[in-house]
Amino acid sequence: MSSVEETLSWEAQWRPRAAAAAFVAAVASVGGGIVQSAASRGGPDESDGFISLPEALGTTVAGRDPAEPSLIVRQADELGEKAGMLTLGTLLVSLGALAAIAALTYLFRAARARNPGIGRAVGWSIAAALAIYPLAHAVGEIATWTQFADLADAKDRSPAAAKEIGREGLAGNARLLETLGAFALALAFVLTALNAMRVGLLTRFMGILGILIGVLVLFPLDRPHLVRAIWFVFLGLLIAGRYPGGRPKAWETGRAEPWPTQQELRERRAAARGAPAAAAATATGDGGDDDDEGRLLEPGEEGYVPGAARRKRKKRR
Repeated sequence: MSSVEETLSWEAQWRPRAAAAAFVAAVASVGGGIVQSAASRGGPDESDGFISLPEALGTTVAGRDPAEPSLIVRQADELGEKAGMLTLGTLLVSLGALAAIAALTYLFRAARARNPGIGRAVGWSIAAALAIYPLAHAVGEIATWTQFADLADAKDRSPAAAKEIGREGLAGNARLLETLGAFALALAFVLTALNAMRVGLLTRFMGILGILIGVLVLFPLDRPHLVRAIWFVFLGLLIAGRYPGGRPKAWETGRAEPWPTQQELRERRAAARGAPAAAAATATGDGGDDDDEGRLLEPGEEGYVPGAARRKRKKRR
């Protein structure tokens, strides 16, 4: 069996699981983001009679007890009361990250089979993201929600203590690892989408959007992961062979089918415009000169002068 046949056989074998992973990544990521957004919305604010953190800290430094309850402590209590809902959102987001990495792994292997020259950085970034990000994200956030829940029974319920939640201990260490994993996940998105687009597995739209999602991993602008979910839905359709307009040719041939460059597209358009003009010139006798016997010379023959036939006919008239 040739390498191309082996590639297509492996892809066919794992295609249903990879497509399912892409759909799970879409649903779990956006679902977890929605759950967490809903749990964090509608908390207390200063209009409810609470004082802000600077005011609470100012009275504490001055040696006075705050005249009103601290806003940050009450907000921490609110999050502690919703720790179960927040934990569910965290688990969904972590599941979405695991499924996303599985789908990216399939896409990376397909791209690597078509271009063995793809560097090892792509594979290492995917491996690092798989090993670090989902677990660190889950541990860090669940430890934080647990600390919020424990604050209600804590002896120290000061604003300073509430502000330190999630910054120290297990939660703080896990957050640091999550940051490293996020960099690896972002690199995995960018490099996988870029290389898959170069070999023709992803359309230009899908490739550029995948690179953008990699950037958004590091910046919390895509909440609740709507752009990522849309991309993974299209990726799942692409892997499953249900992509609108059909799958790119590279999926069927097992070989790299690079998209034409802008220069190649311009040359094709120019050739398409020139072909009808050449055919019309040949049909009307405007495309060549006459030889000594009156025969119309064709382009490329010795003595051919573009436009000369038209000038000769005018002289004969």
